[in-house]
Amino acid sequence: MTTRVPSVAGALVAHYPGASAVGETISGAVTEVLTGCDVVPVVLAGQGAVMFRMSQQGAGEIFHICDGYRFLDPMPESGDLCGCPSTLKERKAEALAGRGPVPMTQIRFRLGDLPDIGMFTLDSSSWALAESGPRFVRMLSMESGPVQCLLRYDMVEFTTQSGLDVSYRRPALELAGISFGVGGGFELAA
Repeated sequence: MTTRVPSVAGALVAHYPGASAVGETISGAVTEVLTGCDVVPVVLAGQGAVMFRMSQQGAGEIFHICDGYRFLDPMPESGDLCGCPSTLKERKAEALAGRGPVPMTQIRFRLGDLPDIGMFTLDSSSWALAESGPRFVRMLSMESGPVQCLLRYDMVEFTTQSGLDVSYRRPALELAGISFGVGGGFELAA
């Protein structure tokens, strides 16, 4: 987690066993707190807490921002059909070829264990999270008030065709035993 507020960094380090702060701790500088946690309880403030968009940018210029069906930006085209392929698989192929937008999922939350230290934001370009995002937003829309979830960082490991071992953490949200942001959309949590 990153913060510009020294007291927030201190609260995070004090709360998570084994956590450490990296970087500056003076006011205004960014401090990164390494919690060592794979799962963090979070509280989402309803449907607006998760936002999904597709974005194509380059050289400091925005070419295309949509919800997968209609333009959100640039403003003159806002609301018009964007022309993106209908399936996420086709969208991913276009993006990988440099001809289409990539996902941008933003999740705004408070920490379940430390709700008073402020709002945090997770920005992710995960295709798996983007695939399950609309279903998650629909589930949130059925809830009244804040929603308690688990924010997980699942380990993904694979070997490329050229023999290179790759590993990274992929974000996933879990709400009422259903996980979002995993490979095939959503699944029941173990």
